[in-house]
Amino acid sequence: MSTNNRDDSVVIENHGRKFSVVFDDSHGLTPSQTAIRKMSVINPEMPHLLHEAKDATHVEKSMTIWQAFKTYPKAVIFSMVFSTAIST
Repeated sequence: MSTNNRDDSVVIENHGRKFSVVFDDSHGLTPSQTAIRKMSVINPEMPHLLHEAKDATHVEKSMTIWQAFKTYPKAVIFSMVFSTAIST
């Protein structure tokens, strides 16, 4: 990974191909439109996958604590056990 001349973008090289990723304060790192077009040549479903990932991230970030407990009970239990084990 190397930085580009712009402060808010990063160039990622994968299998000899370079993709620019732009940092957006509200969404974190997001691929530029050019990068999405390049990636869709490799994987035609890439724009659809990126859209699904953004939607899933939004849903998880907008969950209440109770919804997170109900959705991910094993993760909550694991986290509590692991935290307790570390603190003792």
